Amino acid sequence: MRISYTPFLHAKEGEFIALSKVPPAERAVMLPLFDIGRFTPKMFDIKRYAKTGAPVRAFVDWVTSQIQKVGEGLPVMLDAFNWQPDETTECGQLPTAYGARRLLELGQPVVPVVGLDRWGHDAYRASLMALPKEQIGYWAIRLDTADIDEAAEPDELLGRLDEVLDGLGITRAQTGILLDFGNVFGKGATAISAPALKLLDLIGADGYRFYSVAGCSMPPSIDKAVKEHDAEGLLPRGEMLAWQAVRAARPLLPIVYGDYGVRGPTSLDFPVEHVNGKIRHTIDGAFFIARGNSIKAEDSTQMYRLARVVATSEHFQDAGYSWGDAELYKRATYKTGDKPHIKPGWTNQWIRFDTSHHLKHVLTEVTATEAALAAGFAVPELV
Repeated sequence: MRISYTPFLHAKEGEFIALSKVPPAERAVMLPLFDIGRFTPKMFDIKRYAKTGAPVRAFVDWVTSQIQKVGEGLPVMLDAFNWQPDETTECGQLPTAYGARRLLELGQPVVPVVGLDRWGHDAYRASLMALPKEQIGYWAIRLDTADIDEAAEPDELLGRLDEVLDGLGITRAQTGILLDFGNVFGKGATAISAPALKLLDLIGADGYRFYSVAGCSMPPSIDKAVKEHDAEGLLPRGEMLAWQAVRAARPLLPIVYGDYGVRGPTSLDFPVEHVNGKIRHTIDGAFFIARGNSIKAEDSTQMYRLARVVATSEHFQDAGYSWGDAELYKRATYKTGDKPHIKPGWTNQWIRFDTSHHLKHVLTEVTATEAALAAGFAVPELV
């Protein structure tokens, strides 16, 4: 079965729970990428790490255990994008390599992600080359914005890609290409589509397994998307509009849609004092955002009100659309004194609900786009 969607997800509890709620048929067409976040000083206070002599390794162990639980025996991609190329766990292993080995030990198929920008570092390169290749079905090479810009110097870029393939002893048919545009808030869809097409024209005929075009229009702070408290707004999802245009322009290539879910690559990995109540509800080509107030200033009961805003809007499908929509609807219809009591939910719970709805809606969009292309209908042309 062809992969339809490559969500780039933080390897955190909210995303794990959301993915665990995806029905099997929908999960089967996803190839999620889990990015292992860095181990921060605040994490030393977490009980499961505080009493161990190797807290960083224990953290990666926990991450991989959670990935195995939601993996459903289907392949997942693994990366540690924000770690330094030579940064290791206490056992001296780099997180992507250590995590990949552990997933294989747990019986979880894994697609190790190779950062093209990191391949030039000796320790990083050696750690990936030492993985048991006979146990790995295929790999992925991740190109960030700097790598993508190198399409202007094609010989340099092609040479670097060949170095990775030669170093790992793998073929293009065993390798997916991830075009990671990162945060594209405020840039528009052509900031993705134009360079993506240029790069696909350079390497599209080389026979790679698939090409994922990914980006994120969600800013790290919600005030950049909706400026006022207690207000709603629409934020275009340029990554979807760009993928639709690229997919239509190069219909013979296996071009997969990718994004960062409802929180982007630069979202904060630690609690902030004045986090705003918010619901990020994915709709066709955009996010419908209901923004509240600081949860410190107004406790989380504001989430009942924000849930009602979404549930009574034209953008809400129904409570049965996804697990996240059912949870949202429970809070939208809750009245004080009702039994059973439904808690409003804190920030990390709403990441679960929003991500659950997002995964479902994206698959609906991708399926509709593929059906339109197959039937010969037009999709947006941006370039």
